[in-house]
Amino acid sequence: MAPSKGVIRKKSILVADDHLLLLDTLKFAIEAGDYEVTTCQRGADVLTAVSQESCGFDLILLDVHMPDMTGMCSIIEIVEKAAPIPVVLLTGGVSDQFAHQALNRGVRGYIPKSTNLGNLCDILKVVLSGGVYAPANVLAAKPLGESLWGLSPREQSIGELLALGLTNKVIAFELGLSEPTVKMHIRSIFRKLGAANRTQVAAAFQENDLVVSGASRETIDRSARSITSSSPTEPKGRIQ
Repeated sequence: MAPSKGVIRKKSILVADDHLLLLDTLKFAIEAGDYEVTTCQRGADVLTAVSQESCGFDLILLDVHMPDMTGMCSIIEIVEKAAPIPVVLLTGGVSDQFAHQALNRGVRGYIPKSTNLGNLCDILKVVLSGGVYAPANVLAAKPLGESLWGLSPREQSIGELLALGLTNKVIAFELGLSEPTVKMHIRSIFRKLGAANRTQVAAAFQENDLVVSGASRETIDRSARSITSSSPTEPKGRIQ
């Protein structure tokens, strides 16, 4: 049934988190603020939802530690595919540095899981009104990775996957690039970091908290399966 004339449509929020207990708690709290809430448990589900023409979400609340998320690359992909829908990160395990870089790349909010649940709807209201939200310590953080290294967004994405232990072939598959292009970017990363090998690059990214932990095993296994079942001349660009 169509809504009655004059009825104001509730704002619609997509909440993505792989922990069911937290997901249900977030859904209950946000619905109490008079929002409609849809939930999912994978980054791939978010990409599917925002790719549909009928997508009617007003905001996406995204946990960066879901098993199929691979750090900043996945965040950037979701932000780009979802635009102009604002994306807000919800996490309890990334550094101020990582959060600051996410904000610089189009994320509209960063909510630590230590945030009082009673403040959640007020934060969402700020973002839905066109604002950006992050705790004061995040806003004050200096973007060390960019100021020290000068990496391009593509080099940043490749460096993150390299730090997860992925081979050039898998990195190329994940990002939809050719292996020669990946090798070219890795040489540039080595030069900018003053690194002699992949181990040193991985250590630099990990020491500066530029990689979200916990995703590497699933990413490697998923990519290996996909490469085995696909033609080597047809790389897939979408990170799922």
